[in-house]
Amino acid sequence: MRFLIFLSNSGGHIMPGLTFGNYLNNKGEKVTYVASNQKTSKLLIKDECIWVDSNTICKESLKDLKKLRVIAKDYDCFIGCGGYVSLLGSIVAPLCKKKLFLFEANSTIGESNRVGKLFAKNIFSYYPFDSKKIKNIGSPVEDEFKTIEVKYMLKKVLLLGGSQGSKTLCKKYLNLASNNKDLTFYMSLGVNGDLNTTLSNLIVRKFVKREEYKNFDLIISRAGGTTIAEVIKSGVPLILVPSPYVKNDHQRKNANKIAKFASVMIAEENDDLSLQNALDYFRKFDNRLKANQDYKNVSHNNVCKKAYEIIKQYEKH
Repeated sequence: MRFLIFLSNSGGHIMPGLTFGNYLNNKGEKVTYVASNQKTSKLLIKDECIWVDSNTICKESLKDLKKLRVIAKDYDCFIGCGGYVSLLGSIVAPLCKKKLFLFEANSTIGESNRVGKLFAKNIFSYYPFDSKKIKNIGSPVEDEFKTIEVKYMLKKVLLLGGSQGSKTLCKKYLNLASNNKDLTFYMSLGVNGDLNTTLSNLIVRKFVKREEYKNFDLIISRAGGTTIAEVIKSGVPLILVPSPYVKNDHQRKNANKIAKFASVMIAEENDDLSLQNALDYFRKFDNRLKANQDYKNVSHNNVCKKAYEIIKQYEKH
């Protein structure tokens, strides 16, 4: 089969698609990506890609839709991973009579996937939904992680602010590192992040790769669906700081949902004390051990394989 995978301009939308695309390539399938001509996409996507000019609904959207309708004839199956670019795929797929499948990492279906659901054969979700069309098989990123064993001493803390970066969260993290000099903090700034610091226990980097998560004893992060899936699968205890600036408050919903199944701590962006209290909770080995064991129980396995097998069932239809 020939696949077009639509990737919107954030790590949370891009990484599941790239992971599934790599799996398809290893199966001998033809894979081409579609992404917006933006900084994050350019940084993360290195394989064959069709670049669209629009990153939101605007005049260029019609031009991009026309371009994709011409290209669509060379492909059998569209894969969307949420966000605006995925919406383009969800519009073109039924117009060109192409099979459409979607990945949903969040606990509420995003706006583009709500449109895509009308035309998709299936949606593959990380969280359970009450719908026959939605298959709760997990997120593709989970396939790239092995669960760590918890170390007795808490020493190294990873601070994530999302692929785009967050100035507000950077300041909170700076205060946290300043008040906990016995720990070493590593801060991942993201594409737009910028921070100067003289703190000896704070190491600042543009990005920390996902495969490095296993090197940390604790991770503090935004509550995007893909990041939650990655960290839960890694087994590293997790503190979530939901962004109050996202649509439909979906990060808070993600955090509250995963907290029902696993031991994560939730801190408020506007409350430094709640972040410190969450850190103090995970200073205790027993609490980190419980989190690690919980995460093993809620993680999914062989996500790409399950999605691929479902898609192949439609190949001859």
